Amino acid sequence: MKTILTLFFCCLSAGLLAQISSIHGSITHAQSGKPVEFVNIYAPGNNTGAVSDADGNFTINLAVFPDTLVVSFVGFATLRLPLESKPDHKLAISLQPQTGLLPEVAVSALKKAEVIYPATYSVVDYELYQGLPLLLVCKNSLSGYWLVALDEHDQVRGEIKLRHLHPESLVKSCLGGIYLLLENGAYRIEVAEGIPLLAENIGLQQYRRLILPCVAANENYLYLSRWRSKNQILSFEGAPRKGGAHLPIRTVLDESQLKRLQEEQWFRKVQTENAALLHGSMTPQMLANLIEHLTEDENIFADRFVYTPVKADLFVQGERLYLFNHTNDCIEWMAPEGEPLRRIPIQYHRDKKWKSEILHDAVTGHFYTLMEHGKNTLVLEINTHDGTTSEFMLLDKPFIQKVRIEDGKLYFLYKDFAFTDRNQRLHRAG
Repeated sequence: MKTILTLFFCCLSAGLLAQISSIHGSITHAQSGKPVEFVNIYAPGNNTGAVSDADGNFTINLAVFPDTLVVSFVGFATLRLPLESKPDHKLAISLQPQTGLLPEVAVSALKKAEVIYPATYSVVDYELYQGLPLLLVCKNSLSGYWLVALDEHDQVRGEIKLRHLHPESLVKSCLGGIYLLLENGAYRIEVAEGIPLLAENIGLQQYRRLILPCVAANENYLYLSRWRSKNQILSFEGAPRKGGAHLPIRTVLDESQLKRLQEEQWFRKVQTENAALLHGSMTPQMLANLIEHLTEDENIFADRFVYTPVKADLFVQGERLYLFNHTNDCIEWMAPEGEPLRRIPIQYHRDKKWKSEILHDAVTGHFYTLMEHGKNTLVLEINTHDGTTSEFMLLDKPFIQKVRIEDGKLYFLYKDFAFTDRNQRLHRAG
């Protein structure tokens, strides 16, 4: 009997293994015939994918047929290849370069947002505390600033006056705590029985060192960001929550801008040497002041318009890290320790109407981005499997500020463009 059962399970395992079909292929440029690297191949029916290597080759394992291979890469037309069964040969896929504008997104009717705090006060800032709005409000010049907590029916649960304080904003940390940011420090905020409380005061240096760098967190790690070289290098590290050495997760850089920066540093060195020759009678301090004065305007212009920060956002969702690497045109899937899993090409960020913002709904696990759309704002949902976007909602407001999304509901601040109402108000849609 034991022998029969053993044979049965062996046959069953062999049958299950036989159902996995490895499909091999190569991808080339339709015009040049050269291999194309980093092409995303996604099989939606199997919820799996692969990426082509430097020689254009890929292997994808499928268990379910029929399915469709969605082949996509920035700058090329997306190709869909139906598969009824496992091919008996290696696939040869040729991608056509895509010219002109990015693909149009179908847009439906306008979504009207509602004001969820209609009181005649200006909402300076807000955050979501345990899913409910916590507002920083300026009632008037005499009454000053208040913290206001709303309930699930958008009614005021409780409020406190911020006496002798001049707050700048509300900030949510990577661990979910909310801080009231001041010019010289911050207060951690708690809400007890509906009443906002200033629970802990921390210095500005402590805030910048411990709170500000943390961009995401899971059970085991805090993920920290660090900028270098005029914001042209952005590094992410994983700090173990139980202590220990930090893990390097990913470094994003703009190679062309770094080369420009090196050339600029060389030019500054030549300037310094020439200034020393021309003004040899000056003291070192006077010479340094002269050079600083000569280069100050150039540096301000370069920092503002030339050396714009690299664009990359890191998120935790389930057992994965998602890096929206807009500098290098891809979404990167990673394990919690930074091991690369997949690389999906994207192109939505090349649209001039893109508002350079990624929204993460931690409740539903979905990701979104924003586009200007005339006098409206278009909210697009991002498919993290193939990099495409689809309409989520079209808002009837332009120039919205501080957008947050939770459980499918979109929150934002808006001041009337026509200035019929000078107060900034909190809105919600969805």
